[in-house]
Amino acid sequence: MKHIKTPFSKTFSPNLKTVSIRLMAKCSFTFVALILSAQVVIAAARTWTGAINSSWNNPGNWSPAFVPGGGDAVTIPNTGFYPTIASGVTAGAVEMHILAGAKLIIDAGGTLIIDGSAGNGLENLGEIFNNGLIIAGGAMGIGQVGIEVKGKIENQLQGELRVNNCSNAGIFINSGEIYNIGKINIGNISAIQSYGIVGTAGRLINSASGQIKIDRTTGAGLHNINGDFFNYGKLNIGNDAVPGMSGINCQGNFYNAPTGEITINRSTGSGLYVEGADFENAGNLLIGNIAGV
Repeated sequence: MKHIKTPFSKTFSPNLKTVSIRLMAKCSFTFVALILSAQVVIAAARTWTGAINSSWNNPGNWSPAFVPGGGDAVTIPNTGFYPTIASGVTAGAVEMHILAGAKLIIDAGGTLIIDGSAGNGLENLGEIFNNGLIIAGGAMGIGQVGIEVKGKIENQLQGELRVNNCSNAGIFINSGEIYNIGKINIGNISAIQSYGIVGTAGRLINSASGQIKIDRTTGAGLHNINGDFFNYGKLNIGNDAVPGMSGINCQGNFYNAPTGEITINRSTGSGLYVEGADFENAGNLLIGNIAGV
């Protein structure tokens, strides 16, 4: 097992950049990271009013009175009935902004697909209750972060968050909270051109039934800058494909409970790098059990 200490950057912007890394042995090298541009869609604005009921597919709940499609930019304010994507409904948007106080409910069998944004895909300042499928990043990709969390996401037992093809982080926890009971898959199909999950504040709770898988990142699979991460379930990094640099880079608080299982494989740097933080492991922590780091 090899462990390489590197001064990780706390900024992540999608561009062409040259990064110098200093190793513990006092040698240095330089590499160039090329961030690919996502295809950009010019979006029409659609705003939820909830004037009639909670049905996503009712035109009367939208301004203008059209149900959003894959080419639209959607805003959900705190007004009227809260929108629900029901079972059998597939909702689409280029980007989505959920404002403070607002809620979005996705029932089991419901699907939300966000793809083609030049900026962030999904920005949540409100609350999301997901028992269906949320996809951020597809063929067109996301120009910045796949999902930015400033509010709360409760990913329920049948819920899945699936993030791919982002020019920046897959999920950015920025003062909000993710409570995961279901599945989170990041980079399971195509690359994330930065960190899989990054937290500058807020917290992530992966419950005993929760499963988080992170692959195909160019930065650390999980980068905790100054947040609180609690793992009671399964956290698998690099099981299927290479994550960049560290599997976990921890500069905040991290607790792996007795029921927690963490596996880290295929990282090009340290499997686990802890700096000025409290990393407490009471569960299972396996590094290089499938492929070396």
